[in-house]
Amino acid sequence: IKSQLYFRDAVLAFKCMTGSAPTYLSSKFLTRGNFSGRTTRSSQLLPIPLYKTKSGQRTFYYRTVSLWNSLDNDLKLCNSSSNFKRKLRAKLFAAFLSPRS
Repeated sequence: IKSQLYFRDAVLAFKCMTGSAPTYLSSKFLTRGNFSGRTTRSSQLLPIPLYKTKSGQRTFYYRTVSLWNSLDNDLKLCNSSSNFKRKLRAKLFAAFLSPRS
């Protein structure tokens, strides 16, 4: 169940970042590059909101921003939603099969 929720949130974050999600969601996701004119390694990362409570850290926005920042660059740079889903499934399946320590 946890990986299914992770997959759902990651796909929605990808859609928000590519502009294929509804505007009321997409407009909230601004990269660090939008705030400053510099292009750095972290320019494609999203600023994580500062929530002091656990309930604030369970919000959709906090979860998806944290998840998006933790994704590999090859996932973030996918050109289509179907390609993103395929690569994400492969990553989750590999993590499931890897030996746990």
